[in-house]
Amino acid sequence: MSSFDTRFLISGGNDGNLFVYKVNHAGVELSLPSPSESLLKAKAKEETTGPPVDDIDDLKAYSIEEAKQKREHEKMLKTAEDKKVKVRKTITTLRSKFKKLKVVNKDLPKHLTLVAQDFEMDPQMDQS
Repeated sequence: MSSFDTRFLISGGNDGNLFVYKVNHAGVELSLPSPSESLLKAKAKEETTGPPVDDIDDLKAYSIEEAKQKREHEKMLKTAEDKKVKVRKTITTLRSKFKKLKVVNKDLPKHLTLVAQDFEMDPQMDQS
């Protein structure tokens, strides 16, 4: 952007730097756009790119990486919980089948009946 009398050229950067240059017009015909034209072009460009995005100021808010890690952790916990439910259901089914087998065994004739020790897979499990 130029000064109102076109003697100075002013430029600024996104990093906050502002530079002022003295323009030497000796023998040169200069046609710089007026400041209002530059502002209109800048405003038109801003409108096409959209409104500026606000930054997250909340210190308790998750960063993108933390949110991703939290989602993965929650997914892992849900998978583990689903597996536990499935194992518990299988154990419940096996226990009911075992109880039915014990009832059937009790109703068998004496010579076909299994003793309680035959149902134990690992006798040391009861000791612990």
